[in-house]
Amino acid sequence: MTKIEEPLRQNKTHSERWIGLLGAAGFFTFLGSVIGQGLEGHTALTLERLKYEYSLISDILSNKDISNEDATEQLRFLTEIGAVKVLDTESLDKNAESLEKLRTLPAQSSISPITVTRLAFETPSYGVRVFESGNRLAMNAFNKLINGQELNGAAATFVPAEEPYEQAVSYVAYGEKNGIPVQYFVRINSMGMGILEIYSTQDQRLFQEQASGDVISNLPNSDLPTSFKAIPP
Repeated sequence: MTKIEEPLRQNKTHSERWIGLLGAAGFFTFLGSVIGQGLEGHTALTLERLKYEYSLISDILSNKDISNEDATEQLRFLTEIGAVKVLDTESLDKNAESLEKLRTLPAQSSISPITVTRLAFETPSYGVRVFESGNRLAMNAFNKLINGQELNGAAATFVPAEEPYEQAVSYVAYGEKNGIPVQYFVRINSMGMGILEIYSTQDQRLFQEQASGDVISNLPNSDLPTSFKAIPP
C-alpha cells in the first residue's frame, strides 16, 4: 500500500514545483496552467490525490477521437461531480482557447507514458480507475476517507465473467489494506453501474460499494461477455 505523501500545501514553492513538472511539453504546460489556477483554496490535497486527478485529465486531453468541445465538457463533468478538485469551471473557460492548439501537439512527458482509461468511477469512499499504460493494465484506488492511495498503478488483470457476475466486466488487482493482502475488484454491470469490491485472499468479501455518480468506461470488445449487449449511455 502506498503511504500518503506530505500534504500539498498551498504555498508558492510547492505549486511552482508541481506545475514545473507538468510543463515539460506544450500539452502539459496547458495542464499546469489550469491546475495552477484550480489549486487556490484546496489546501488539503495530497500529492497522491493530485497525481490521480492529473492522470484523469491527461487521458481526456490526449484522446484524439473526441472533439475539443467534448474534451472540455468531459473536464467540466469531472469537475462538477467532484472527481477532479484541482479544476474549476472558471479556469476551464479561461484556458479554452488554448485547447485546440495543445491537442494537436504530440503528447510527451518525462513523468509517465500517456494512458487510456478503461473504467473509472467514484464511490462514497473511493475513487478507482483501471487503465492501460503502454501494453500494461493497471489500477489505482484512492481512499477518500483517509485521503490516501491504496493502489497506485498496481498490475491489474481482466477477470472472465462468472457467477454471480456473468453480466459484468471485472478487473482485479492485488494490494494491502490494514496490513492484510487483499484483492480489489472493479466492475461494471450491463446496466452501467460501477461496483468496487475488496476481498481477502481467501475470497472473503471485506467491502462493497456502488458508484455514487457517472461511470467513465472505454471497454474493448474482447472484454465483453457474449451476453453483454451494450452499456446504456
